[in-house]
Amino acid sequence: MEPVRDIGSTLTQARDRRALSLDTCAEATRIRSKYLIAMEENRFDSLPEPAYARGFLKTYAGFLGLDPGRLLDLYDEQEDAQPGAAPAGTIQLEAREPRIHGPEGAQIGGRGRGIPLMLILLGAAIAVAIVYYVGTRLA
Repeated sequence: MEPVRDIGSTLTQARDRRALSLDTCAEATRIRSKYLIAMEENRFDSLPEPAYARGFLKTYAGFLGLDPGRLLDLYDEQEDAQPGAAPAGTIQLEAREPRIHGPEGAQIGGRGRGIPLMLILLGAAIAVAIVYYVGTRLA
């Protein structure tokens, strides 16, 4: 584990270690480059709302193989600090494997939104087949 004192530099270093461009990260995370730059420069006030900042930070950190929980804790500490105050404390950061995305940006191993729709379509196809079979038997 390495100490984390600065969210932005931690993100930048992780991206640089993986030799990823901002455009590549923006495409993979679906976060605009200007927001990735803002996070790497610790300008979280440039993001639309604190909820977006937390979501973007969680997504970007996870993509870079960092522990999002640790960075979110540090973000929360900085947000709770008085204006102009230095961030409180240092936390330890564990490296994780970056997330791999499949076709069309779908996360491999993640929960897909298409499964319930596929089940509905499969059920409808079975119902149509039963109705057709019964209809041809009666004729």
